[in-house]
Amino acid sequence: MKLLVAVFILASLSLANAKDIDQGAGNITDEYINELLKSCNNSSAIMLRAKIRLQTERNSAEVSRLAKQKMTEGFEACSQGDEEKAISLLNEALSIAEGGTDEYYGVDDTDVAKAVEGKGKLIPGTVKDAAETASSEGADDQSKPWWKFW
Repeated sequence: MKLLVAVFILASLSLANAKDIDQGAGNITDEYINELLKSCNNSSAIMLRAKIRLQTERNSAEVSRLAKQKMTEGFEACSQGDEEKAISLLNEALSIAEGGTDEYYGVDDTDVAKAVEGKGKLIPGTVKDAAETASSEGADDQSKPWWKFW
């Protein structure tokens, strides 16, 4: 019995070690950016690139394209040695991406902070639609007393 358990444990461990787990977190697939990263080793620029990539996945295609274009311009400036201009362009790309995310989800920064704290949930378009509905219904609600909810 002990031998059977030992063989089972060894087989399980060998299978666990044999399976390669690749989540792909942080993989750089874009060859052009990869070449620019080789010539620009500014850690702030690399961190901004990561933030931009996180935001662009949550945006519309147009906003994502604009943010990636600014990001590429920033890395081109960094590879030419102008790090201040690069950081400025990357910050601009990040603000474009963050603004697009807010627009896509229809939220402002307080809604995002609530979601980060776990007190709320972001669903595309629902917050914006609810705000528009509330503003259109608000005119009728102001004429009614607070206790009349029907």
